[in-house]
Amino acid sequence: ERKLQRALESLVDRPQDEVIRGVAALEAEHAGRRRYPWQKLGLSPLAMALEPLAQLATLCQTAPGAPSPDAYAAAYASAGWRVDAAALATMAACGSPELHGAVLGTLRAVYLPWLDNTARHLQQLIHANGQSVSRRAKPIETAPGRLVVFADGLRMDVAQQLAAKLAAAGVESTQDWEWSAIPSVTATAKPAASPIADAVQGRDPGDEFAARLISTDQLLTQDRFAAALKARGWQFLGAHETGDPTGSAWTEAGALDKRGHTEGWKLARSVESEVHDMVSRIVVLLRAGWTEVLVVTDHGWLLVPNGLPKVELKAFFTETRWSRCAALKTAAQTDALAFKWHWNPAVMMASPPGAGSFRAGIEYSHGGVSLQEMVTPVLRVKAAHVAEGVARLQEVKWTGAKCRVTVSGPITGVRVDVRTSQGEPDSSLLPDKLARETTADGKVTVFLENDADIGNQAEIVLLDASGQVIHSLPTTLGQ
Repeated sequence: ERKLQRALESLVDRPQDEVIRGVAALEAEHAGRRRYPWQKLGLSPLAMALEPLAQLATLCQTAPGAPSPDAYAAAYASAGWRVDAAALATMAACGSPELHGAVLGTLRAVYLPWLDNTARHLQQLIHANGQSVSRRAKPIETAPGRLVVFADGLRMDVAQQLAAKLAAAGVESTQDWEWSAIPSVTATAKPAASPIADAVQGRDPGDEFAARLISTDQLLTQDRFAAALKARGWQFLGAHETGDPTGSAWTEAGALDKRGHTEGWKLARSVESEVHDMVSRIVVLLRAGWTEVLVVTDHGWLLVPNGLPKVELKAFFTETRWSRCAALKTAAQTDALAFKWHWNPAVMMASPPGAGSFRAGIEYSHGGVSLQEMVTPVLRVKAAHVAEGVARLQEVKWTGAKCRVTVSGPITGVRVDVRTSQGEPDSSLLPDKLARETTADGKVTVFLENDADIGNQAEIVLLDASGQVIHSLPTTLGQ
């Protein structure tokens, strides 16, 4: 392991082609160690991290091109996302500080040039295509049983994980893609992916990329977004609501984008639990009677350990400047790479060339023009038999640290847990972190491990025999 660490550290500052050859040689030398007993004892973490790193190095040997933006996006949606998946898996394998420098430094040397080259090619294609991208669906229309799950920052490779986990839970989905909006930030791109996409417009470069309602000229806040949806016949469901499946509904799930801005490269460690939570939420919704679940997002993101390369853009040229995008002042004369704003083509948005950033030290970012940020997944899930004969949490009663739970429906094999995070078994607040089975009449009593948790927010979670979350209710512990 020490020998491998030194070898990886020696590659950190070398050219990409040399690093790729070096990683391949190290994989040939060390791959066999993943079958040794030491690996099962957790004593070969670098050998384990080397596996996805070697996959990444192989995939980054070439940076493919395409003749048009749509062709390039289609190629990325078909197979190009595997590069990002390998990079994410490599980062997720870095569980201890001693791995960080060697593995993350080598990853950056391999991955960043590929990111930069593909982003520059897409930027050139869009400019050559008259700054337009064509593949965007019409606003989603209401339909009985249709529910839209909006997952902020669901990048293409993470969506592939979601589809695989859904399939493992017995839920089949079909996958497609569409373009994000420019700039690929939530304020601009979320309404573009929503049922009210034809009810908003853009006005001034000083609006911080936010659209306005056409009817009132007001900035589109979250409250106004929800009100506009309701005015069009959509239910707006909270995180634990299942709504009326005879109508149409919009709900929001996941915290990928929030975690990315907070955690930087360590987001990679959180992706699995985020995907697990989304699967649980979708399964609960299907079992509540929704017949069609459409998973949409606003944008993807770039994730590079030790930060994206800094690109200069003078502040006096811009009204608003974030790391991967900036709204240029109306009279600004600059040679910065610029694209038309999705909501108002008279307003120009500056984007850093390649995988650059207008701010230093940014590991996680979006808003620019790259395959990762702009090519967004669309998953369509059709209900089959999942809604039939499902156990449900019916009643929850707290007495101090003791909680009595009543479950209705088929109860064979179901268990009850109390967690701070629905999809993470390790967040259980019960002694020994083990969910408790119900009695034959659907009742169970659980006890908190720590009285100090009383008063905190958590979730009562119902699990099926395989450990999959099938229902959950928010709760205030002890109340």
